[in-house]
Amino acid sequence: MRNNGGFGSIGVAGLGLIGGSLARAFHGLGIKTYGFDGDVSVVKACGLSGVFEGVTDEFGIFAGFPLDLVYICLPVNASLIFIKTLGEAGLKIPATDGASTKASVMAAAEKAGLDFCGGHPLRGKETSGFKNSEAGLFKGARHILTPGKNAALAGRLKELHEAIGMKVSFMEAGEHDKVLAAVSHLPHIAAFCLMDMVESSIPEAFEFIGGGFRDFTRIAASDPIMWADIFTDNASALLESVDKFRLTVEKWRSLVEAGDHAALKENILKVSDLRRTL
Repeated sequence: MRNNGGFGSIGVAGLGLIGGSLARAFHGLGIKTYGFDGDVSVVKACGLSGVFEGVTDEFGIFAGFPLDLVYICLPVNASLIFIKTLGEAGLKIPATDGASTKASVMAAAEKAGLDFCGGHPLRGKETSGFKNSEAGLFKGARHILTPGKNAALAGRLKELHEAIGMKVSFMEAGEHDKVLAAVSHLPHIAAFCLMDMVESSIPEAFEFIGGGFRDFTRIAASDPIMWADIFTDNASALLESVDKFRLTVEKWRSLVEAGDHAALKENILKVSDLRRTL
């Protein structure tokens, strides 16, 4: 029998791409899976999927399901509200989340008195919604846990995520937010900015885009609510990364302006070699 952290049943709150894919993966392990989503049409689709033992758009019903774990898969701001609601309901069920920022989530969970360990699955797509969810989405992906003081729950969650094929790491919440600002949140800002710049200054160029532009801007098709939440919640770390990126762009601009072919070639070679190691 596969080790899944001892969770026989899991309630997933938020049944979009991430929540839906986690639910499918847990169902594949033989874990009884329950769901909550505020969108009635999503609830209906989930009810017809064969994945869930029960699914509802009412919190009271969800809280009454026989759950060993609550897994919150909502945008950051909605996660903070849901955490507060769990605390007000007095639920003592262990809980975790999949939000893209961690400091505010960990603080909210502590204030709510939850048995909580933060988490962040590093896998997604530019498409969203339960209709795009996949049971195998997380195979080979990294999952970050931010235990705080809850090492016991973190150990169980490590086993659970490894059981669905993920590679688990541990971080402090503040470190997580700083790292993800650089390698996730900043790239999204850059993709949004490039699309914005072309559309506002030379929109006819969209008729001539090639593979490079499509690859670079793929993530610009991401969910607007989720990313507006992330940018505002992690503003301090993101702005620090934006400022460092702006200085780097200025360095490269200076080399172009100076016509320094040798230095440009050297810098391109350095980052090209680095990219090939990823």
